[in-house]
Amino acid sequence: PIYSHIKIIESKDLSNKSLFEKTDLLLVHNSTIMIEAIAHGVPVLIINHPEVTFPIGIGQHLLDIPGYPQIHTSRELEQFILSVQRDHHCLAGLFEKCLIFIHKYCKYFGDESIREQIKLFENHLN
Repeated sequence: PIYSHIKIIESKDLSNKSLFEKTDLLLVHNSTIMIEAIAHGVPVLIINHPEVTFPIGIGQHLLDIPGYPQIHTSRELEQFILSVQRDHHCLAGLFEKCLIFIHKYCKYFGDESIREQIKLFENHLN
């Protein structure tokens, strides 16, 4: 194992919601599951390795937010994970950036969508 406290599990018998309840941080390259994760209060880190030629997709909107971590190498990922271990509060800063993304994303779908997302976030925080 990479680190004894990092667990990689098979998800075939789990729902996304049950996975999010056990997740502190979601790492993705290109996946719309990041929207659902953020809606459940899970911060998302986009891995943007230069040798991966598959388009990064919607995650580019997160990468474009000022101050959002730019992870291009395994060393940068390791450094980020170590910083989370030292200070778990850095995930809160990452999640704030994710909320900026969700706000912009919801804007395209109108005020009702934003209200529904806010309800989800408030329910998660309470």
